[in-house]
Amino acid sequence: MNNSRYACKAFVYISIFFICILPCFAQDNVKEYRLSLQVVTSPQKVFSLNPFTYGLKVTNLSDQAFEGGQIYDISLTSMRYPYANTAVGAMLNLGRLNARETQYYTIGKIILYFPDGYWLRCKIKSDTGKNIATYQYNPMFNDLAPENNNSWMNLIVVHDPLLEAQNKMNKYLLLVSILMLFSLITSIYNTFVKHNNSKYYKKYRNIIGWALATLSLLLFGGLLAAMFL
Repeated sequence: MNNSRYACKAFVYISIFFICILPCFAQDNVKEYRLSLQVVTSPQKVFSLNPFTYGLKVTNLSDQAFEGGQIYDISLTSMRYPYANTAVGAMLNLGRLNARETQYYTIGKIILYFPDGYWLRCKIKSDTGKNIATYQYNPMFNDLAPENNNSWMNLIVVHDPLLEAQNKMNKYLLLVSILMLFSLITSIYNTFVKHNNSKYYKKYRNIIGWALATLSLLLFGGLLAAMFL
């Protein structure tokens, strides 16, 4: 009887021991981590000669926890102006990330002087020395694309403030053109259709009125599409 009791206790203790150490073995069996990195800027639309803050949103795609690491050798490389390269030189310490957890890390605040596309490049390593497979987030298609092992890059588009001001002015001019066109069509209708008492115009007044109204709506929609698309 005592032997059976001792055997039951031993079985319980051994079970508890294996339950405690199995997660450690599972963690050690992870061959590589999978991390998704996404560049985030504030403001969202970046203009040259205007300061902006930028950072990285890091997501652990692995089923196991990421124990931490570093992002280093951060640089910004212009696509058209090789002399406009910026070596940021910052290093980010990544904390522990549970499975599917996301954290945001601020790199810093910077001013870029030329409107262009800038490649944000960096290297990444884990505290455990294991390989890190990086993924690039594509906000246009809301999907992930595999990048490289232990390195990552993404594009920051820097817009020209002069072109932005010109685009706004063009939209205002289009709006004025819409109003003038609508006023012109209204004048044509009042002059040649509404107040014309001849038999010909009386007979086809409604048809001509609807044709002018349809034409005005088509032109109005076309100009609106040209202004906002």
